[in-house]
Formats: sequence, C-alpha cells, structure tokens
Amino acid sequence: MNVYVFLLCYNESVLLPHTIQHYRNYIPNCIITIYDNMSTDNSVEIAKSLGCHVIYFESNGLNDIKQSNIKNTCFKHIKNGWIICADMDEWLCITIDELYNEYLNGTTILTIQGVNMVGTSKTLSLNDINLHTLKYGYNYNFESKRLCFFVPNIKSVKYSLGAHIAKFTGDIKYSKNKYINKHMECLGLNYYLNKKKNRNKRASVINSDNFKIALNNINLRFFMKLYTSDMNKHKNDYLNFYKKSKKINENNDDKIIENFIKLFIELLI
Repeated sequence: MNVYVFLLCYNESVLLPHTIQHYRNYIPNCIITIYDNMSTDNSVEIAKSLGCHVIYFESNGLNDIKQSNIKNTCFKHIKNGWIICADMDEWLCITIDELYNEYLNGTTILTIQGVNMVGTSKTLSLNDINLHTLKYGYNYNFESKRLCFFVPNIKSVKYSLGAHIAKFTGDIKYSKNKYINKHMECLGLNYYLNKKKNRNKRASVINSDNFKIALNNINLRFFMKLYTSDMNKHKNDYLNFYKKSKKINENNDDKIIENFIKLFIELLI
C-alpha cells in the first residue's frame, strides 16, 4: 500500500530532517514530496539528500491562499493510496499497519486530534532536546486537521486557508479511531519567537488588498493576530502553552495492553 506525504517548506533546515525521520519511522516506505517556497537556506539540499522529491513554487512572501491551492491539487496525479498533506511542523502519528487496517475498514478520511507539543530547548538549532521523545503538550483542536485521506475514493478536497477546514467529495467515511497530529512549533522559547519573527517578515501579503477581499472580517482579524509582530504576545503565548501542557499518551498504552492480552490468550488456546 502506497503512502504519499506532501510537505510545505520554507527555510526549514532545522526541523526538516526531524520531520522526514518522523514519517520514515512510522511509514518506512512512504513517498515524500517537498513543496519548497524558494528557501534561502539548505532545506532543498537536505531534502534531496534524504531521498525526497522537491517541487519549487514562488509566492512573493507568505501566501496562505497559494499554499492551500497546493494542498488541494498536489495529489491529483496519484491513482491509488493514502495522501498526507501537511506543513513541516505537523507530525501525523500513524503507522502503515494502522493505515492498512483503516483501508480494510473502508475508511477514506482519518479523524485527527491535534496536540500542541511543548519543548524546552534553549537553542535555535534544537540540538539540546530530542524532538522524537517529547512527552508534553495539550489537545489543540486548531490542529485537528483532515490531513490524511485515501484516493481514488476521495475525488477532491478544498482546504481553507491554513487547511484547518476541508470539504471533500467522493466516498466519505471517517475513521472511528482518532490519530494524533503533533504540532511541532512550541519547542523552546527562543525557537518559537524566532519562527514568529521570520513568519511576520514574510506575511506582507496579509496586508494586500487582494487578500483582504478574499477574507471576511473574522478571518482577517484571525490572520492579523496570528502573524502579529508583537513579540511580547508570542512570549506570553509560549509561557501559557508551557503552563497548560501535560504528559500525553501518544502510543495509546491501554490499547497496546489490551491487544497483548488478546494475543496471549490466543496463544494459550
């Protein structure tokens, strides 16, 4: 069973190798394509060295409209398989065996629970923490995206800006199980503030007349808040995230124990 992972990228040399490692750990034979927004660091070189296919696109700054359009169309050439459309800081936690079981169950769209992961790195390189063993975070419904679906059963998808809402056409059946989507942004105060600072620099498109016309007032206020240059606000946000974080149970230990008991009983019989 083929699994295709499509990831958006701009200057993600720090996080990119960890994201690729995450998906290869969970889905070893997944086919990863990086949509690179003309990165100025060595993101592309890293992606290619890790066996990823790279497609370039240009948007003259941060442009959520163009990014949503990419996610709406990137899988059109795929005839059969699971599709994962995500940002670089979105780590869907699902194995190939789980995807196969969902396929057998007739599932065409995964039900997702977003979790905002919180780390305590002191560096911009994140080299003082292990991202793959982070245990603390909190449920974050804003990241409960419909980022994984099966084609050809799903014919088309229309993602909203940021892909937080999706409209699908085709044979729609959501999974009964919920799968964690780790949002890997709040990994340390310095890292978090640097990301927000760089994102604000690229967000000039938010102030354009075309963008304002495309959004209603509610969405516009949201995006202005998201891309604000107020670093004190972002600092307070991070501290609040840290305070509300708790240990998460990514591996569903109860389910693992239950399956182990069933297997043990079968072996006895």
